[in-house]
Amino acid sequence: MVSSQPGASRSSTLWHLFALLAVSSVYESLFLHHGLNRLDEGWPLYAAMQLHAGGSLYRDVLWVFPPGHVWMAWLGFALEPPGIVPTRILYAAFNVALCAAMYLLGRRIMPAPFALLGCVLLAVAAPRGHLGHLLFGYRYLVFSVLALLAFSQRLRSGDARWLLGSGLCAGAAVVFRLTPAFAVSCAVALAVVAASRDWRCWLKDWAWYALGVLAVLAPVMSWFGHGVGLDVLWLEVVERPLAMLQAQPWPALCFPDFDSRRAIRRCFLGLLQP
Repeated sequence: MVSSQPGASRSSTLWHLFALLAVSSVYESLFLHHGLNRLDEGWPLYAAMQLHAGGSLYRDVLWVFPPGHVWMAWLGFALEPPGIVPTRILYAAFNVALCAAMYLLGRRIMPAPFALLGCVLLAVAAPRGHLGHLLFGYRYLVFSVLALLAFSQRLRSGDARWLLGSGLCAGAAVVFRLTPAFAVSCAVALAVVAASRDWRCWLKDWAWYALGVLAVLAPVMSWFGHGVGLDVLWLEVVERPLAMLQAQPWPALCFPDFDSRRAIRRCFLGLLQP
């Protein structure tokens, strides 16, 4: 009986993945002919059109941060100009892949039924939330989840080389979306410390992880460094998005007065508004 459990577990995993991919694919297909709006969906396609016309990213084409954010639109435009439906299909494929990767990660920390339930809920997010995902890079979380999966395999096997794969996924995440990549990298760095008390083991794991990240980032940064300059890349990818956030009504960070419920609500009003 014990020897049959691994096979049964693999069988249930395959059936769960098949069902999850089917549900997610069918749900995503409902949105292929219903976009966001002309502004939010149009600017990546316009940027892709400029690139196909001979423009250079971060020299002739701006407002793309980070660079991977426009690559799906670039590919969709190449397949079938103006690329609206092909790009939506590529976005949908990322969302489906995210559900599958999240399920595999969930199986590492919870029973299969709970992992399946959570990922089915993830697959059929509310329509308003789904449309927001197309804009805010939700689909690119798949790279961060894959980085965590590779790290979990390092913990299981004890082979530090799995951190190379984790770093490669984190490097891809940086190219597509900065904040999840930064978050997962901090998490992996802290988890390495928590998993071992040997500082030499920490250095080894961090070195493998950094090697993976650099293996992805070095060619990208070399390409843009040669084309437009690293200073322009830093300005467009880091400084400009941060400058845009400064206009948001963030709450004061200098110990606001919390003497009443109204004062608390007033302080966080910028975050409470949709």
